[in-house]
Amino acid sequence: MNNRSIHLEIGGGEQTCYTVPIGPTHPALKEPIRFTFDLSGEQIVGVDIKPGFAHRGIEYMGMRRNVIQTLYLSERICGICSISHPLAFTQAVENAAGIEVPPRAQYIRTIIGELERIHSHLLWAGVGAHELGFDTLLHLTWNVREKCMDLLEQLTGNRVDYAIPIFGGVRRDIPAEKAPLAYQALEYYKDLLQQMIDAYLHDKSVRMRTRNVGVMTYDQAVELCAVGPTTRASGVKKDVRVDMPYLAYADMDLHAITPEDFGTEPIGDVYDNIIVRLLEVAQSIEIIEFCLENMPEGELTSIPKVPALLAAVKKAKAKGSGDTRRRGAKSSTTSDSSKDRTKWPSGRFALPRTTTSCRGFRSSSATRSPTSRSSPRRSIRACAAWIASISSMKPGPSRSASRRNSSDSLGRRQGGCADDRNDRERSLAGDRDPVRIRAPRYGLQGV
Repeated sequence: MNNRSIHLEIGGGEQTCYTVPIGPTHPALKEPIRFTFDLSGEQIVGVDIKPGFAHRGIEYMGMRRNVIQTLYLSERICGICSISHPLAFTQAVENAAGIEVPPRAQYIRTIIGELERIHSHLLWAGVGAHELGFDTLLHLTWNVREKCMDLLEQLTGNRVDYAIPIFGGVRRDIPAEKAPLAYQALEYYKDLLQQMIDAYLHDKSVRMRTRNVGVMTYDQAVELCAVGPTTRASGVKKDVRVDMPYLAYADMDLHAITPEDFGTEPIGDVYDNIIVRLLEVAQSIEIIEFCLENMPEGELTSIPKVPALLAAVKKAKAKGSGDTRRRGAKSSTTSDSSKDRTKWPSGRFALPRTTTSCRGFRSSSATRSPTSRSSPRRSIRACAAWIASISSMKPGPSRSASRRNSSDSLGRRQGGCADDRNDRERSLAGDRDPVRIRAPRYGLQGV
């Protein structure tokens, strides 16, 4: 760790301030991110944040899948938010395609969403206790959280990645015989909620370590457009379930939870964030009870057949912002020769249209028998045949002599020029000019 010291004037006197970098990989970090803290004793006087160390290519993969495949991909964005991301995606597609959702499905979505809110808030509180050095409170909180995870498993079949929402409804029902399990879990949380509030909000050590720490004022929350419990902890009464109700929230009388509900003036520090999250656990219990008691009868989905669902979505595809063609522009017809080429690589070394993939290459349908299934061995043979066919081609006119293979390319990148001189000498002597095959992806050169 490289620490550098700077001098600041704090409280009328000059003090030494040390810069401490943390991340992007650190046991205390749940995601890769880099912090550079300026510390004066235990006081943090400045911080520089550099995110963006995780690139999983989910958006890129989603662009090459249909909407149903992308739905299950969206669940893998975050294990704690296994309902938030797919629910946002399904609602966006439903609004774009005009797909109706049955009322019973809306109530089931609300129940799963609020159960996830409970276990997410408890996870946050437990991690906060761990960062305070209060591991006993961490294990107590996570033990309470297990009851919610068990209930989610009983209702959906999974502790995470529930696979509940589908376009036009839900995949699973909550039958009457499973309602007692939900009521039992809710009573469990009612009995322990006051114990959790006493452990977090009435403990002197927790209060000392969280009061006036990490403050975001009301004006800062509004200016930064903060959302969720973070903005409500600053006293901003903003909750999308109240302001723009969706699912079954329009049938309820809800209000945004703030520290004022606990009888304290909002400061916007870590302590207020704990208040909001614990009180929202109690609110989620009330919401789930309301949904269980008032759940309407009816269908689970408006379009039960997957082919019909895909057809409905494709019919509305051109209406969204993804259609980048200019208005009035005629669509260009695709020639027969271009149909036999994939998007990459382009030019005379293009692959024919393919049916299966193997390590970035695709095997041609001509190499497969119509009755046999594709296999990695057959795909590898197809890739090898494609490479051999390219290697046997005579080179076209080129502007300069190229390097012989990828090892020569490595030498060029390292600053060597002897190989280029040898290539020129061989070219002047009448030898065959080496072929350079350009791979269009990832900067690969040579085969």
